[in-house]
Amino acid sequence: MPGNKYNCNPGTPRTRLERLLRERELRKFNKSLNDGETELSTHDSFSPDAEISSWFNDEESLELISAARVSFDGCERQDFRAKQRLLVVANRLPVSAVRRGEDSWQLEISVGGLVSALLGVKEFETRWIGWAGVNVPDESGQKALTKALAEKRCIPVFLDEEIVQQYYNGYCNNILWPLFHYLGLPQEDRLATTRSFQSQFDAYKKANQMFADVVNEHY
Repeated sequence: MPGNKYNCNPGTPRTRLERLLRERELRKFNKSLNDGETELSTHDSFSPDAEISSWFNDEESLELISAARVSFDGCERQDFRAKQRLLVVANRLPVSAVRRGEDSWQLEISVGGLVSALLGVKEFETRWIGWAGVNVPDESGQKALTKALAEKRCIPVFLDEEIVQQYYNGYCNNILWPLFHYLGLPQEDRLATTRSFQSQFDAYKKANQMFADVVNEHY
């Protein structure tokens, strides 16, 4: 097929290596004529492997060897670069998990602007770390969910209901969100010890440590 780079013309050098070898053969042929030699070189056609194996001492040979390193199946090898890794750490994973059995989970893509934006990122080998939105107290359930999430390139952080209530619904929403939106802080209910600012902050620190441990494991 004309113009197809994979359907090379056998009479035309296809790679830099073949071009250098062809030029070297022509120089040897011309030299033999200039020296009055009537017998042509015994190499009617050249073999890259045979030629390279006997040339190791001059500068031209080094150039040939360099060209051989970038040849692949008779065509120039392209420069393939491995994708860089990207770890996305967020409170929630981009999927919601629903338990269907002891070792069975159903995963559904969550709705959100951040999720939609990052799903379009193709230049990175992305892993998403976060809470799956469900309490999983048993070890067998955690193993099964971890395996299911791995197929979606997700890594779970297992938070129990109390930590989620105190750290996210408590400290993040009651303290951090108002502060970052220039709103007044709510009054602390002294009678409700389970909702005290201190207990919420303690849960916040614990949750952050759990996230940090998972990130450190997969970084």
